[in-house]
Amino acid sequence: MVTGGAGDLGRPIVAALRGTGLAVGVLDLEPADGPHSLACDVTDPDAVEAAVAALGEELGGFGSVVCAAGIQSEHELADLSPAEFHRVLDASLTGAFLTAKAVVPRMVSGGSIVVLSSGLGFRGMARGAHYAAAKAGLVGLAKSLALELGPLGIRANAVAPGPIRSRMVDGMDPAGIAARGGDAIPLGRLGEPEDVVGPVLFLLSSAAAFVTGAVLHVNGGMLMP
Repeated sequence: MVTGGAGDLGRPIVAALRGTGLAVGVLDLEPADGPHSLACDVTDPDAVEAAVAALGEELGGFGSVVCAAGIQSEHELADLSPAEFHRVLDASLTGAFLTAKAVVPRMVSGGSIVVLSSGLGFRGMARGAHYAAAKAGLVGLAKSLALELGPLGIRANAVAPGPIRSRMVDGMDPAGIAARGGDAIPLGRLGEPEDVVGPVLFLLSSAAAFVTGAVLHVNGGMLMP
């Protein structure tokens, strides 16, 4: 299952998983194209439980889940309201918590959870304390799930993209982050959504059977923690 599966990062992940022959459930605010797709607000505990239960019946349980749902906005601290702080935090971090809570009882041993964090969760973000805090929290969530679920045979990891070409990144820097990307990124370009797919699929696969509690940075060398 992929949350945020209709978004710029979620769509190619869903397509790649379906391309391997897997049945993939998709949750998003708007129903995505394809089978096993449901509209769901991942910040609503009852909605998440109902959607996961329905997909669990359709799919016969879950082998893996990708938490890709999230939103972003920019506000200086003085102008950042508690409501906006929680809106962004809830979409990414609370949504991933609620998803994991609902999915794990329906997950098979050997299952894998991957959350999409961000390099900004490690370096911080001016005018984005709420977004950086949410993404840093996802790393803590993944590591905690790895500790708690490891004895059940379930792995949990995070992928932390850098600047990936998307509507979200474009909205973060109207002056042109794409034009400056080559100056800050050793590989000389912004990432594409497809650049995130391979790392996610690796962490979901048996090739990563002994990898849990890890953070895989996907940023072209922009951040090397």
